Amino acid sequence: MADLMPVMDGMVQTLAGSDLWMALAIPALPILAALVTFFVGKRMWRGGAALPIAAIAGSLGLSLVFFLRMLNGGEPVGWSIAWFKVGDLTFTVGVLFDNLSVWLMTLVSLLSLLIVVFSTAYLADETDEHLRRYYAVKALFVAGMLGSVVMDNYLLMFIFWEIMGLCSYLLIGYWYTKASAATAAKKAFLTTRLGDIFLFLGIILLFTTFKTLSYRELFHHPDLAAHKDILFWAGLCIFGGAVGKSAQFPLDLWLPDAMEGPTTVSALIHAATMVKAGVYLVARTFPLYVALGLGIGDSVFLLIGLVGGFTALYTATMALVALDIKRVLAYSTLSQLGYMFLALGAGGYLFLHTGSGAGFTAAMLHLMNHAFFKALLFLGSASVILGMHHHQDLREMGGLRSKMKVTYLTMLIGSLSIAGIIPLSGFWSKDEVLSTAFHAGSLNGVFFVLWGMGLLTAAMTAFYMFRMMFLAFHGKPRTESAENAHESPATMTVPLALLAVAAAVSGLWLVFGPGFSGIIHYPYSADLGEAEFEASGHLLMEILTAPLTYLSLAVALGGILVARSKYKAGLPASEAEVPTRGVRGLLYNRYYVTQAVYEPLGNVVAMGVAKVANWFDRKGIDGAVNGVANVADRAGARTRRWQDGKLTTYMASVAVGVAVALFLLHEVVLRFRW
Repeated sequence: MADLMPVMDGMVQTLAGSDLWMALAIPALPILAALVTFFVGKRMWRGGAALPIAAIAGSLGLSLVFFLRMLNGGEPVGWSIAWFKVGDLTFTVGVLFDNLSVWLMTLVSLLSLLIVVFSTAYLADETDEHLRRYYAVKALFVAGMLGSVVMDNYLLMFIFWEIMGLCSYLLIGYWYTKASAATAAKKAFLTTRLGDIFLFLGIILLFTTFKTLSYRELFHHPDLAAHKDILFWAGLCIFGGAVGKSAQFPLDLWLPDAMEGPTTVSALIHAATMVKAGVYLVARTFPLYVALGLGIGDSVFLLIGLVGGFTALYTATMALVALDIKRVLAYSTLSQLGYMFLALGAGGYLFLHTGSGAGFTAAMLHLMNHAFFKALLFLGSASVILGMHHHQDLREMGGLRSKMKVTYLTMLIGSLSIAGIIPLSGFWSKDEVLSTAFHAGSLNGVFFVLWGMGLLTAAMTAFYMFRMMFLAFHGKPRTESAENAHESPATMTVPLALLAVAAAVSGLWLVFGPGFSGIIHYPYSADLGEAEFEASGHLLMEILTAPLTYLSLAVALGGILVARSKYKAGLPASEAEVPTRGVRGLLYNRYYVTQAVYEPLGNVVAMGVAKVANWFDRKGIDGAVNGVANVADRAGARTRRWQDGKLTTYMASVAVGVAVALFLLHEVVLRFRW
């Protein structure tokens, strides 16, 4: 099984013929659909929705071809050609299809297809002109994620990474006439750009030091050990890019506000694109972090784990009091992404000391499971919002269980899964993440603390998810909109049902068949023996007999029971108003970090720097350029006075000119003789 991911070993076959065209078509089809939809979508059904649907379905079909080959033991394949040259350096364009990229592009295209199909009903009341823009950008967004995943070097990955940033700005601000949407779009764009600056600096450091940006060449570069100091800073900068894209602390402020766009946009950002790209980037860069070795590598992985563990708990607390159904899910995404970074950090620390790649596998498994249940939950919330006539405040809901049975059942499965209830998918990956942190704690006590924070996060997750479920679906309708709520059409409920199935069973891949770790793993892991992969039954028994398993189940069930006791009968009177004071006010206002930190930084520091830069641009740069132009203009104006049409003036000009010429000639002759 060790040949399933030999990208780090350099054993990559070259794509050719029809396979090459299929590989290139995977990101190209959504790009083509975006262009065609933008130009002619207005004249087509639902603003050209059929074009992105067909293109993404095509990408899914082609991805499945490579995915099935991978499952059958196929080797990684790649292709590259020269793009341009700068001196002796050659930049290439290429793709890499190993198990990490093939698995993720299949997941992205599948979820994106379901979300776009769902959109045709959810946005049915939008005009074709608006829908044309929506579907064109949506297709380009998917292409951005697919391109980020399949490209074989950091430069091309960064180009598609930026395409996603642009598309997120356009989609979050889809209703651009709405002030809050425009503000949220700018906040997302500027915050993620801050992370992208670090990513770009990391890419520059790698290129100037190792003269290549190819994954295969970098990961096997003979000078890695000789440049650990540069590698350390480049790795931190790359992680900074991931922090911005995946909205980890302290760059987490943009994601909760990203819900200002249509809910289907939130589903795409949270489940299939954008925020998952940061996790993928750290996973892809894993070999460079490992190359730092003990000591320096330990520090980097500890930092990754700290950021993830803190973000998981910090953002989960905000969801405890959120009143908007989409905001609850947004905080949940932040928290679950923190789990993934915690697993990568603890897993990397474990690998350096023991050779175990369990943490890498746990992070990727949670990425997949989270993609399914978070897409389900966001689309379920869209169904609720549509059935509620576009109301999304939990205080205005209640009693929807009998009116929206399919939506309720599917969201119940998603909520149980994210809460980590066995045997649903979230149980398996959450358990593996916590297990990784616990075992890393035996090497460094900080990871014990992070494990405790992760366990507390699990209890909070179960509580706030079922607080949302009880407030929305149980009790009596609290408003006329809830009283008149209705189930969504089949175009929406069928994708919900499919996602509910995936959210229920995807985690079982860990313990059945060859096991998830037999396909998605860190390639140098000591766990790569055939016996390990064939012993999925052994892994199942190990999980079911571990005390830690039942501890995490107990805290999850405890969170559900507390939510049931408090919210089953409806919304307590103490929570009917927006909290402004006390602990609830602190959590609702996100610890006032925006008001205390980000607004002063933006309004004072950033604005101050901008004003200085503006003054220097206008008075310094523009002043110098305009000054030269003004001098030339005045000189020309004075010279024009000599052109008055009078013979005497022209004769005087000739005389002066001859005199000046003779003087200059005389000076030259004298200097030559001397």
